[in-house]
Amino acid sequence: MPGNNMTFKAYETSSAQKRLYLIDNLLGSSILYNEIRVWMIKGNLDRERLENAVKQISIRHEPLRTCFVMKEGEVFQKIYDHVDADFKYTGTGTGTAAKDCEEIIDNFL
Repeated sequence: MPGNNMTFKAYETSSAQKRLYLIDNLLGSSILYNEIRVWMIKGNLDRERLENAVKQISIRHEPLRTCFVMKEGEVFQKIYDHVDADFKYTGTGTGTAAKDCEEIIDNFL
């Protein structure tokens, strides 16, 4: 998530959010509640348009700008006003589609 110099609003969490936060901390780094999807794109990718679309989605949807923190024994959500996304493009396209997908998923973990 963003560095400490970014502005955000802090809110209390629901019981379900607290449970998920605590379970995540007990289990350690896990992708249990993440969904991984990979799309193979044929042809040229307009990276500028893709990045702009993702940024617009994050502006509209607070969950994409939210992280959870523990403060004085309580779990809070931090909703950032703005998040700078860092785009990384992987895959050489030289292997099979299955191998390229496996590489992307391994890098995610």
